[in-house]
Parts: sequence; structure tokens; C-alpha cells
Amino acid sequence: VFLVLMKELGATFSCGMRVLVSSAVPQGSGVSSSAAVEVATMQAVVAAVQLQVQPDKIAILCQMVENLVVGAPCGVMDQFASCCGNAGQLMALLCQPAELLEPVGIPRELALWGIDSGIRHAV
Repeated sequence: VFLVLMKELGATFSCGMRVLVSSAVPQGSGVSSSAAVEVATMQAVVAAVQLQVQPDKIAILCQMVENLVVGAPCGVMDQFASCCGNAGQLMALLCQPAELLEPVGIPRELALWGIDSGIRHAV
């Protein structure tokens, strides 16, 4: 996060910063946990150093973290979902180029469920 903020936004960090992340989500569980951690960390650091960064830009910066720093060749969907998603709506995203479209409302009488398939992947 720090490297990408320095490279892309010219951010400077004149004093140290400690970041603690605690999670009970199993590694490689396929629930976008790495994107959620990246977004939460990016939002916290951006707020701490008083930068003004729009949510869609935060998502793109987080994808850069995953691609350039972590070395994982991921797309941008998970970061956008973590950063720009809203309760009660389906997020519509054009991934190439990364562009948010109008969200789709979920009718109250419709329930959506996420089911853990148990299939794990390497991160």
C-alpha cells in the first residue's frame, strides 16, 4: 500500500506507521479477503495522511498493490466490490477499462446467498 501510494500519488510518510490486521477468514478461501484487507488498509492509510482519493481510484490502487507488490495477476473486480459496493444493490462493473456502471437494485422479496464450495485456491 505504502509503495503504491508513494509511486502513484507522490505520498510521503515522514513518520512510521503501524498496521495491525486481524482476521478469522481462512487463507485462500476465495471470498475476496485479500482485496478487502487491501482496501481497508489503503483507506486507513489514506485517511491517516489526509489524502483525498475517490473510492474507484482506491480500488485501482489496490489492484496495483496486488499486481505489482504481491505479484498476483488479479483483475480489479474484488477491489471494486470491497471499495464501491453497496448493501441492497448489485454492483455493475465494466472491468476493461475499470468503469462502474449504474448499480442494480435488489428487490426486497429476493434473497441472495453466497455458498462456500469448500474449494480453496493459492494466493
